[in-house]
Amino acid sequence: GPLADSVPADRYVGLDIDGTLLAEARRTHRLHRFVGAHEIKPEEQCDTLVSLAVIEQVPGPQEWLERWVRHVAPDGRVVVATPHARWDPIHGVAANVRLTSSQAHDEHESVLDRDSLERLVGAVGLKLVKYRRFLAGMDRVLVTER
Repeated sequence: GPLADSVPADRYVGLDIDGTLLAEARRTHRLHRFVGAHEIKPEEQCDTLVSLAVIEQVPGPQEWLERWVRHVAPDGRVVVATPHARWDPIHGVAANVRLTSSQAHDEHESVLDRDSLERLVGAVGLKLVKYRRFLAGMDRVLVTER
């Protein structure tokens, strides 16, 4: 839901697998569309797909990314924010003292290093156009193009 504050309602679709989070997003952003991940039709396309702190929580990052890249227009972008592998133990400490979400940290399946991320985006047909670290280097964002 928070990303919806920056995107006009007619240009936004929010996805989640958590019904409670979807209900909250629908309540707080009544003009925006929020759907369960299973509700997206195969033919639906978007200009930009934004994934915030998701890829490290899925069991098969390449399969997950391949699934969602199909929904991106041929000249579209995929933006991925994910923790930096080197700092994963620090994320764990921050989660233990409630500076970050303990639930999110506990759900990490794999935290990828830069080389792994570059190979991953290349394997699904994306071109890396920007890589930037933030939060004192603990997190990073990748901007890719189809």
